[in-house]
Amino acid sequence: MPVETVDREYCGEYADVLSVRPGLTSAASLYDYTVGESYADNEELYRIKVLPNKNKLEHLYIKKQGFSYDASLIWRTIKTIVLVALGRKRFPDIPELREI
Repeated sequence: MPVETVDREYCGEYADVLSVRPGLTSAASLYDYTVGESYADNEELYRIKVLPNKNKLEHLYIKKQGFSYDASLIWRTIKTIVLVALGRKRFPDIPELREI
């Protein structure tokens, strides 16, 4: 994705997302890994369908961050990576989508 597009998508109300130290994973990363991959060939659809939810999920992380939530995200990420390696293609929506 071009830098200009990323800058526009992360300005305004999402600027505080950039103030949080990056970690190993996030709900937005899980969402991107399980849903965003299906839009990898179409940047416009990715920007319209995936990026808004990723931004909201990053915002949600700021509110929920903590050791137990981070540990849960790490476990879920490991589980997802293993399932993908074993050939799984479809995943249920991540639970955080109900909170945004």
